[in-house]
Amino acid sequence: MGIRDDFDFNTNKPFHVFLLGVVAFGLWFSSGVSFFFSVYLVGWVVSRWIVEGLGFIARKGEAAASAEWNGRYFAYYEHQLRIVWDAKQMWINSADVFAVLGLSPDGITRKAIAARLGRDGYGIPSKAAGECFSEAGLAIYLNGFGDLKTAQFRRWLERDILAMLAKQRECAAPEFEHHKIR
Repeated sequence: MGIRDDFDFNTNKPFHVFLLGVVAFGLWFSSGVSFFFSVYLVGWVVSRWIVEGLGFIARKGEAAASAEWNGRYFAYYEHQLRIVWDAKQMWINSADVFAVLGLSPDGITRKAIAARLGRDGYGIPSKAAGECFSEAGLAIYLNGFGDLKTAQFRRWLERDILAMLAKQRECAAPEFEHHKIR
């Protein structure tokens, strides 16, 4: 009977506890004679726990940093496109759309867009989502452009993203839950 192939000395907690038990047993019965051996063994076990603890903290930090938008955005070339749902419709972040189109409208221009598209076409569905276009509002807004880049973006958005999200919503898929406004 030998050591299993998947046994790892660095991450096996029962093995670490066993080693600390050996140290405690040795110190108890040797009246401190095995102190120097014990220091190295305890240091080895504690260092493994520190490394594992830091790794755990790093994983949790990474998950917390990306949790808000995890699974809730899509990438069009190098631009992020965040999409959320409320009870009635889908909302696409307007800052992301403007970045894809290479635009940076000021407040007056955004108010004009909001007035032209109405409350159902352009608005703020939640604080986290920010200013957004609805699906219909974005279609109307993009119709105002006649360049190839905008046509390619609209085709990608309608065929690859919006159709998939509509199907997920229709089927009540678990992936759809990422896109709901909380």
